[in-house]
Amino acid sequence: MAHATALAPIPFDDHDCDAARALRKSIVAPAKRSIAARKKAAGKRSEDGLPIHSFPTLLADLATYTRNTMAPRQTLENTFFLYPELAPTQAKAFELLGIQPRM
Repeated sequence: MAHATALAPIPFDDHDCDAARALRKSIVAPAKRSIAARKKAAGKRSEDGLPIHSFPTLLADLATYTRNTMAPRQTLENTFFLYPELAPTQAKAFELLGIQPRM
């Protein structure tokens, strides 16, 4: 599955393309949004209850996930990585992409 398609439930994009196609009377008629997409846009929430993002705000949300290198003050050569807890939208995005969020 392409990455943009995998993330379709999170941004405002229409994620139910088959239903949207069924609403069109002809191939030359203007495209119509599916009922699921209209509901998502009106409520500003996904089917899971997560806030809906534009693609730039989704990227900004994902950009806050960082790997922090930590070192005790006494022994600076003994470093370790500290990962933050994923926010719900971040967890959903990684789940939809099928990747583990470790750097």
